[in-house]
Amino acid sequence: MLLCPKCGRAFPPDLQECPEDGARLQTDATVAGETKVDPLIGRVLDDKYRLDERLGQGGMGAVYRATHLLIDRPVAVKVLNHRFVTDEAARERFRREARAAGRLRHTNAVAVTDFGQTADDTVYIVMELLEGRSLRELLALEAPLDPARATSIMLQVAAAVAAAHESGIIHRDLKPGNIFIVQRPHAPPIVKVLDFGIAKLMAETADGGEVLNTLTEANAMIGTPRYMSPEQCDGAALSPSSDVYSLGIILYEMLTGITPFTGASPLAVALKHSSEAPRAPREINSSIPPQLEAVVLHALEKNPANRPADAGAFRRELHATAEQLGLEHAAGFTQPTMEMLRDAGTQTPSGRLVIDIERLREARASAVAPATTMQNAKTADTAEEHVQRTLGLPANSPPRESNSPSASRLNIPFNSSSRDWRASLRNPLVLGAVGLAVVLIAIIVALAWRSFYASQASASANDESIGRTLATSGEPRNEKVAPREPRTAAEFYERGAYSFSTRDFDAAARDYEKALELQPEFPEAHNRLGRALLAKGQFREAANEFRKAIEQRHGDYPTAHYNLGFTLQQQRDAFNALNAYNEAIKSAGGNYPDAYYQIGLLQFELRHYAESADALRKAIEQNGGRDPEAYFKLGLSLISQKKMDEAEQAFRTAVEQREGNFAEAHYNLGLLYDERDRPEDAIREYEIYLQQQPNAFNRRLVENSLSRLRRRSAARS
Repeated sequence: MLLCPKCGRAFPPDLQECPEDGARLQTDATVAGETKVDPLIGRVLDDKYRLDERLGQGGMGAVYRATHLLIDRPVAVKVLNHRFVTDEAARERFRREARAAGRLRHTNAVAVTDFGQTADDTVYIVMELLEGRSLRELLALEAPLDPARATSIMLQVAAAVAAAHESGIIHRDLKPGNIFIVQRPHAPPIVKVLDFGIAKLMAETADGGEVLNTLTEANAMIGTPRYMSPEQCDGAALSPSSDVYSLGIILYEMLTGITPFTGASPLAVALKHSSEAPRAPREINSSIPPQLEAVVLHALEKNPANRPADAGAFRRELHATAEQLGLEHAAGFTQPTMEMLRDAGTQTPSGRLVIDIERLREARASAVAPATTMQNAKTADTAEEHVQRTLGLPANSPPRESNSPSASRLNIPFNSSSRDWRASLRNPLVLGAVGLAVVLIAIIVALAWRSFYASQASASANDESIGRTLATSGEPRNEKVAPREPRTAAEFYERGAYSFSTRDFDAAARDYEKALELQPEFPEAHNRLGRALLAKGQFREAANEFRKAIEQRHGDYPTAHYNLGFTLQQQRDAFNALNAYNEAIKSAGGNYPDAYYQIGLLQFELRHYAESADALRKAIEQNGGRDPEAYFKLGLSLISQKKMDEAEQAFRTAVEQREGNFAEAHYNLGLLYDERDRPEDAIREYEIYLQQQPNAFNRRLVENSLSRLRRRSAARS
């Protein structure tokens, strides 16, 4: 077995690179340490599930091959790591994975059959056992895939994600490692989408109907950087189109063998997602059909509004393209129409339809999808949907197409003949229904235009803060559409928001100032103007605007207090910045994790290490226990207090919550182990640091430390 120096996972010897992070696999025993016997092997959970073999290890726990003893059936059991048992946030994430996957009933989504907690607090999820390999392993050995095979896999993946979107679930961590290819002896492979551990339930509610705060807020950068959407990299609120971007990245990688963006660190990759256009796939692999390249690039649009709205729309577009290109594997996903069945069959005297399979295959192979271009694929099918998309209103369920791959039920008997539409119009009831529909559509259009700017102007204050994050709301962000020429304060405010979202800060500032001319008592506009001025580096003017916003809200404006604190912090005015952050916390009712985080940073700079640690712990607590950056800063504060054991635990938690990809934490762990005379541990952490930061400014210093530590370790052995 070979080991990955980044994540420590073991892989078979036929692989050269880690399928998850691309690191070159090693046999060095110092990287992963000694293999320990898993104490859970052989254990029976709740008198039902016997754990037989460990299949894999992740950040939250391990997956085991198990046996359901009551029915003697093999299953997969995912067990939460015991160190997270007392962490309510981790347990809630685990429960949410079971709940999210349990809400899905789809062939291409892994089936969750049970969830439980034993008397000794072992928390577990029971799933169907899959035999095969991940898409990541497949790509490591066979990429790039031919277009037909890549399309076949992606159609199945998109079908599962579309089902999730229809159930109100955003996956948020789609990547080849979470896609499994199940091998079947007498049937084509089937694709399964896994790991809904960080899925976002778009409408989570308590039993009483109260909307719940999601476990991971919109501000947290959750996911795998190489496959994350620009808005996910920015910590903004997500929508189903964020998953569509990830699907586009995966399809890009299947077709070219590489992801569009790579970098020396997660931050470098995230910045490229937000600012750089992807290289055209055909420049890398000229065998990719231009129509298929267009589908990929459509999914990779930077603006979520310019992508397919959800996985269902993306799948329909990909399916139509595959049909048009005659890709062999795509034909297997075509739902035959009634016309196809009639043409390929013969009706018996008893009314049954006998299908000639060969004729059906020929009909499906020769069928050409209706003329569908990128432009009309983005166009709504009905006038009402067109209005909704134009105005950014919530869309209805995806339009059903006559040749849609989704299964549909026809309530028409086979022998019935279709009626002439002109005859239908002679029916007074039909005429009345048509007239009523026209009136309703006209009313919807009028009301929507009337309320557009009002709804945009009343955007939540959750989109008004700066610093680590830009929003705390778990709800999808309104799609930004360039507004018409404004006339009112609310319309200038909305156009300013649009300009700010496109990083045209000068235009944003002008529109916010115009809004304030028309409506001087407009605290939200003062706050947004302050943000625009801050982005331009005009700190003093920005601080004045934040103070005006606070004054107009009579002090009850948490985000403006926070923004003022952040501005003063940039001006090195630590005392007043601390006061502003504390006012933000006070006016927010005591719950403002980002304000506590900034207080922790300021107190650390002031060398008030105990106060820094207290504030960072508060930030972690209010973020549900999941805040790797706060854990990292907490580790630094604890080291300064000589609390080495606690510091080690804080750094370790930061690394785990970033799934091993946290170079600075690894480096500080190396320093800590070096200081505590633990050379093997220090070697491991320094090596991981250099692999994650190959161009580190202190590389020579770390390499010298490694040489010294290796000599010390060799002398001891």
